[in-house]
Amino acid sequence: MLYCSVRATGLLPTISDSEQSGLNLQPLPVCQSCVHIVDSDQWVQVEPSVCTDEGGSEFRISTPAGRFECSRTRMRWVCAGDVTLQYSAGDGRSLRAELERLQCERIGPVIDVTVISGKLEEAHLPHYACLAELDRSFTESVKVLNVEDDGLTFESVELTRFHAKILQPYFSPKTVLMKLGIPVKVHCDLLIFMTHKNPIILHVYFFPSDSVFKEKIKVEEKSSQPISCPRPETPLRMMKQHSLEVPGASVQPEEIKLRGDIDPNFFKVKHPVVDDIKMSLSRVDDPKSVWTATIWKEELDKTITSKGASSLYQHGEMQTKPQVSVNFDKVKFFDKNWCALIKSVKNVNAIADKLLQEEVISEEMYSKITHLTSTKEESMREICCKVRKSSVHVKNLFMSVIQEEEPSLLN
Repeated sequence: MLYCSVRATGLLPTISDSEQSGLNLQPLPVCQSCVHIVDSDQWVQVEPSVCTDEGGSEFRISTPAGRFECSRTRMRWVCAGDVTLQYSAGDGRSLRAELERLQCERIGPVIDVTVISGKLEEAHLPHYACLAELDRSFTESVKVLNVEDDGLTFESVELTRFHAKILQPYFSPKTVLMKLGIPVKVHCDLLIFMTHKNPIILHVYFFPSDSVFKEKIKVEEKSSQPISCPRPETPLRMMKQHSLEVPGASVQPEEIKLRGDIDPNFFKVKHPVVDDIKMSLSRVDDPKSVWTATIWKEELDKTITSKGASSLYQHGEMQTKPQVSVNFDKVKFFDKNWCALIKSVKNVNAIADKLLQEEVISEEMYSKITHLTSTKEESMREICCKVRKSSVHVKNLFMSVIQEEEPSLLN
């Protein structure tokens, strides 16, 4: 299910804009089953600025006319003029009761979009269904559910390899659904974390390619050490029990059902680490492996002895690093160094996010600072000019934001 709540308004608090970037933070699936299906590459990838709190991450971006793809969520859009978007990847669990009533299930992440200014010609919402083995009956079963004040309506959608395309979208909450009962395989992601070094204890997550799931898992495992491992290159069957075999290790639970409507479960693996760790995933009703991988002993040794990992280990368990506070006269520091800050600060969009949130800068200034055509130096000059003419409180607040976002500059 792709849920896109898109509202045309300039009154909501904004989060941030972006710079064009080649960095793919939420990469497209690497699926060998549907590699023959052509997917358009005529997209400019952009990275939005991010504001993260306990409720998750929110994104904001301004783009000129063109075809763009968000590096964080993989959402795409086409616009004939300047647009400013604010969006977040949300939790789809609130829709479970409605989906059960409709006998539908979601096949994509939940995305909530607000159009701050401008107009979208097309919206391309990411889905994780693999289209390789699916026929026309599947594509006909996929609809967009419009959640409106006066009820629910459906509309057809055009499916591409990784996206659901909506032309001239009108702005109400939307969800892309497929009917239950149609067997579908989905593109899946993999995350592995080490929580204990002697013996090795791993948490192994398989889950549909959903940025919300991924973020929640990383937050949950923030005190663990990530282990790099190839993700599945073939799709996995939804709503089927899978088991993980790891020779020489204890694995709990014995089976996990791959689902998209609840937070991902994980396999807990306890291994003595006398050799490489070999893993094989298979469906319970089909013993053929759907994914295999090996974590080499040398890689584990390097992870355990690395500077980052060793600083996190205490008595074999992973711990979080303490935060170091920096006490100094912020107003005096700003007055003396604001020229240097203009040239040195890199994380401008994140700083602009917080200044907007604290009402230090206006909505208009924020859009100008975070526009794609603005350089970091130009944006910082705008900010410093504003702060330099402001009160002692604003200068203190600004330097506190710098301290949080660019702590290395203060060393």
